[in-house]
Amino acid sequence: MRRSAGIRARHARAPRVWHRVLVALGLTLAMTFVGVGAAAALLYRRLDGNITQKSIDEALGTDRPTNAPAVEEKHEPVDILVMGSDTRAGDNGFVGGDEVDERSDTTILLHLSGDRQSAYGISIPRDSMVEIPDCERTDGKGRTYRSDGSLHMFNEAFTIGGAACTVKTVEHMTDVRIEDYVVVDFKGFTSMVDALGGVRVCIPEAINDRTGNISFAAGPHNLKGEKALDYVRLRYGIGDGTDTQRTVRQQLFIAAMIRKATSKGILARPDKIYSFLDAATKSLTTDMSISSLAKLGREVQNIGLGNIAFTTVPTQEWPVDRNRLIWTSAADGIWEAVRTDQPLPGQKVKRTSTPSPTPTPSTAPTPRVQTAPKDVKVKVLSGTGSLADAETAAEALRARGFQVESVELGEQTGVTASVVRYDPRWDESGRTLATSVIGATSEQVEGLWGTLELVVGSDWKGVRAVRVGATGSGKPSPSATPLELRTALSDTCA
Repeated sequence: MRRSAGIRARHARAPRVWHRVLVALGLTLAMTFVGVGAAAALLYRRLDGNITQKSIDEALGTDRPTNAPAVEEKHEPVDILVMGSDTRAGDNGFVGGDEVDERSDTTILLHLSGDRQSAYGISIPRDSMVEIPDCERTDGKGRTYRSDGSLHMFNEAFTIGGAACTVKTVEHMTDVRIEDYVVVDFKGFTSMVDALGGVRVCIPEAINDRTGNISFAAGPHNLKGEKALDYVRLRYGIGDGTDTQRTVRQQLFIAAMIRKATSKGILARPDKIYSFLDAATKSLTTDMSISSLAKLGREVQNIGLGNIAFTTVPTQEWPVDRNRLIWTSAADGIWEAVRTDQPLPGQKVKRTSTPSPTPTPSTAPTPRVQTAPKDVKVKVLSGTGSLADAETAAEALRARGFQVESVELGEQTGVTASVVRYDPRWDESGRTLATSVIGATSEQVEGLWGTLELVVGSDWKGVRAVRVGATGSGKPSPSATPLELRTALSDTCA
């Protein structure tokens, strides 16, 4: 979205982006390990000390989504959240600006398929309005952040609670379980580019951004260091000045970076490989070790560059503020593809072997509700005469975030169809529960107050995910529909 801005110093904090290109770290590390092969086993022992390893499992808790399991695959699908930290601390001071709060304006979900023959990165716009769930704070403003159900800019999650809060927010909004995370800073990006000897891009027309004091002549460029950072942060003085268009340019830069890192000129030079990995790992905070990255790299050796895709969550203007975004219904198809380990809508994967059967994603989008499951209290009653059936339903509700207050035998037995009972004054809570319980009917009952009742019938099919928030309306942004896809073969210089 376009915003007004005054004249700012080079590399100043605003406009707040530098950005999504740092997902290249996750992909190029894995892809480079593929090319290095046996040499990686020798290298990772020397590099392991560079990484800042930090587990966030305790902060994430146990109430988390479960993705569809792999079907007759040797490996499980892997979802990694890649974040860029905009800290100015330490070696990052060269960027300038006086930003106090640390944010992640770069967030991309990287999905590696269970058959290890395809991958895709999904950029999540920082301006997306989302509900940030309860999470432990790291910003010094208390111990725990308590959600009030209101919407906030997505990148505020990192300010509140770092990587853990961002992961929880993504899981809350998408119902996708994140297996691992990666955070990298400014210095890491410039060092990686320099270690590769620069990255080649072609600029179709001259750029003169007076806001950031950045200029480029038209034509091919081999960008290094701070010039590369200038290019991927650039917003004004080119195109329509929107964040959406910049995302496309950054994804093309990622593609060029992957091609360079996996080119023969790099893979044939152990010194260049080591320099690149050394630069990358020194700026890395993650829950993964070098050995696990090396193992992952060996597993994805069949992924061709054409099978690595990039896209951005489809968005539209938020009616409350045209400078903010909300996700469109097209985003539901993306998250369904991730959960069920399917290609992105419109993505064509060239396989090196006959794929094993995989789950068929549901064609229906994840339903939306106004009241979050965590705010709904439920008494679970067995309508089959078996308390075990009610316990099964209660466990499924807890897994989706509902507050199960009690589990009991109901007065009726032989109930075939599950029923949600709710007080009319709690109609939104009733709608959330009825929408979540697959195949359930609903019934209004005066006097139940705030605790709903679920009568479990013999037709029990489980609890589906729901998405919280208004659908809104507005003019779709360029990333809305159709879904825009780029691959690692996409080349601005072709």
